[in-house]
Parts: sequence; C-alpha cells; structure tokens
Amino acid sequence: MSTSWLLWSFALLFLIGGPILVYGFTQANRLVRAEHDLHPDAWERDGLPSGFFFLPPGTRRRVPSIWFFRTPAWVGTSPTYLKWLRRYRTCSLIWNFLCAAVLMVMIYVAVHKNA
Repeated sequence: MSTSWLLWSFALLFLIGGPILVYGFTQANRLVRAEHDLHPDAWERDGLPSGFFFLPPGTRRRVPSIWFFRTPAWVGTSPTYLKWLRRYRTCSLIWNFLCAAVLMVMIYVAVHKNA
C-alpha cells in the first residue's frame, strides 16, 4: 500500500468528518446556550461551560465531557434538548470512528511499508 492512500485517508477524514464535526459543535453550542439562558443554576453547577462557538463571559471550560455518558436532568425536560444531545453524541462518535480508521491505515502503511 502506498503513502498516497494515507493522503486520501486524511482528505476523506476532513472532507467527510469535518462537516460532521462542525455540525456536532453547533448542537453542543445550542445545548450550552439553552443551559446558560434557561437553566442558569445547572450551568453554574456544570462549572460555567462554554460551547465551541458560544463563549459567554465568565466561562471556564468547554462542553462537559460527562454529557457523553450521562444526560443532565435539565436536558430531559425538553424533547428538543434531547435531540440536540443525541446529535452531538452521534457526530462526536462518527468523528472518533473516522479518526480511528485513519490511524489504523497509518499503522498498516507503516508496518507494511518495508515488507
């Protein structure tokens, strides 16, 4: 397998995965904005998170990683919030699987280059 395959892998990662990742970021922004605007107590308990593009004053960190594994109580109050959270999780998983696939291709090329 040639190294041109590796370049194509990176191109596909960013051409396919890039828009998916940005869409996931927009869903996370919606969640953080809703938490900030409509559930300020929960926003403070979560450590004053910011989104990827939504940066309210006084924020300390990005979207809580716990949201991948546990649905916050305030999200369960709205079907729209649940939809945004599912989309954020799905986009993040797709991005991670694409990155893992490219990594496997890189390892394969490195191992079989001298074979």
